[in-house]
Amino acid sequence: MTTNTSENESKFVLDVRPLGRAAGNHHHIDRVFLIDEPIGLDLIAIPAGSPVSADLELEAVTEGILVTGVIAGPTTGQCVNCLSEIHGTVEASLTELFVYPDSETANTIQDDDEVYVLDDPTQLDLEQAIIDAVCLALPFAPSCSSVEGHPCPEDAEMPEIDGVSGEDNDLIDPRWAALEKFQNLAFLNDAATEPTADDTDDASADSKESAGSEEKKEG
Repeated sequence: MTTNTSENESKFVLDVRPLGRAAGNHHHIDRVFLIDEPIGLDLIAIPAGSPVSADLELEAVTEGILVTGVIAGPTTGQCVNCLSEIHGTVEASLTELFVYPDSETANTIQDDDEVYVLDDPTQLDLEQAIIDAVCLALPFAPSCSSVEGHPCPEDAEMPEIDGVSGEDNDLIDPRWAALEKFQNLAFLNDAATEPTADDTDDASADSKESAGSEEKKEG
């Protein structure tokens, strides 16, 4: 995946002219961004309108700009166990190389290479790199214990183990929805391979016919 970092306007764009292009130059960035769209996964994310802090070190290298540091922000999500709303923070490590358009790397990359290319060497757009780093740092199955550091509340309406919560007998617990699909698929496969009554009768008739043929040969 090749990402051009200055095709669209973004509030994550940094002016990197103070860094220069001499290999070995360093420039520290300590910035807070207010995001317009949530960043994260379906069950947990940094909400829109939240501040995202970036404590970054920019280093000029031969091929481009190496960015290292930490991205942090508040998170809101839903516990997969008790379905309660949960709040926490996420810290994501960022290490990415943004290559110059005239570099050897930019001229040899393939379509499936994950490379960020600086169309404008004076600007660096961190948006996609921040999104990728945050998504990787977030828990895929957030819970009260993993996000807030405590067990689920005792008064939480925990879904029953059979996937039913309270009187909503027709509602399937989202934790078991995927398993139900596999169970149904396994049932259909078993039904397709199970012999029918006709198959059993045919097999019995064939067996009797074969036995009769053997008796005639012996006689």
